[in-house]
Order: sequence, then structure tokens, then C-alpha cells
Amino acid sequence: MGRRPGGSTFGNSTGLTVLVENDGNAAAWGEARFGGGEGFRDVVAATIGTGIGGGVVLGGELFRCSHGAAGEVGHMGAVANGRLCICGRKSCWEQYASGNALVRDARAMATERLFDAQILLSLGDGTPEEVLGELVTHAVQSVDRVAIDVLDRLGEWLGRGLASLSAILDPQIFVIGGGASEASEFFLPSARASLADRIIGKQYRPIPEIRVAELGNKAGIVGAADLARVKFFSET
Repeated sequence: MGRRPGGSTFGNSTGLTVLVENDGNAAAWGEARFGGGEGFRDVVAATIGTGIGGGVVLGGELFRCSHGAAGEVGHMGAVANGRLCICGRKSCWEQYASGNALVRDARAMATERLFDAQILLSLGDGTPEEVLGELVTHAVQSVDRVAIDVLDRLGEWLGRGLASLSAILDPQIFVIGGGASEASEFFLPSARASLADRIIGKQYRPIPEIRVAELGNKAGIVGAADLARVKFFSET
């Protein structure tokens, strides 16, 4: 959503030319241009944090659509009458494939399988209620069965959502970032299998790649800077 002075409070107050952009869009552009999606023209980025953010680059252009609201991938429906989302609706994808979902599932699974979760529980205060996402990441590296299974479940849900996005957008590649991507080696295999199992028309097209984001926390600022450069320097 780029704006000139007169369309922006900041621009009006400073007299500067201003570009305003959604953080998910900026991060997607950064990854598409200089990170995990470099070299591809059709890129969908998903940032797995407390929720799921996203951005879409199609034909080498950032896809904002009519009102700048495109790319809110975390809020597409995943199941019927599912978990309540912070947006007020039920069944959003981010309630099943985000950092918050990971913690919720890990606590529930640790409660049901205390013996299998001994490593995971030992990293906290010993109770399932205090399990955190970073503890799951540490526990899986020590071959904790609950941590392995909960990350596998995260990957399956991630793949389901990517298959839906493939049916609509048909990207060449998905780039996965955010805090949960630190454990990507443990959930991307199930994500790739889930995507391959559910994608429509796989006999007629390649299955999109899934790569880990490369720019980390810098993706948004790198993308925002380059979007401004592309817009304003190309105009002048």
C-alpha cells in the first residue's frame, strides 16, 4: 500500500515521500528478492510465529489485490467448526500450524503421554502446563518422542495449508520463516509429504518446493527498503 505525502500522516507531517507496507508483504518481498525465494518469480512466504503471517509474489510483483489485504494466509479456513482464532472466527489455519498451535498440542500430548515426554518436561518445571515452543525445539534434538510427534503434526498441518494455497496461486516455491523455522528440519519432511499427498493436479505440474527463509528477522526491513527503492527510484 504505497502512498505519497497527502495520503499519509507521516508524509504530511515530515514532507517526505512515504511508502507504507504490511510487514508480511515486506518480508515476503525480501525473501523473494534476496532470500529463500531468490531466482523465482512466483513465491508464497509463510511466517510461522505465534500465528501465521504471509505474503505473495506473483510474476515478480508483490500481490496486494484490491485493498492491500492479500496474503493473510493464516486466516484461511482449515477445518469445519474448529478452534477459535484471535480474529474471532473459527478454524483458521494458524490455529493448527503456528507456534501457538505447537505449544497447545505439545502440552496436550505431554499430558497424555507423560512417560514419552520426560526429556521435554525436564527442560521446564516438570509440568505440561509450562511447556514452551523453544523447549520443544530443544527436546526434539534429544529425541523426545512427544517433541518429535508434535512437530510432525505441525508439518502435516502446514502441508495441508500449502496444498490449498497451491490450488489457488500455483507458486513455484514456498518460503517458510518465523521462529518455528528453527526446527524446520524436524517438520519440513512431513510438510512436504502432506503437500505432495494433497496437491491438486500433481500429475500435470511440479510440486512446489518448500524452503526455509534465509533473511531471518531482517526480511521485513530488507523487503521494505527494496520496495521503496523499486517504487521511488524507478519513478525518478
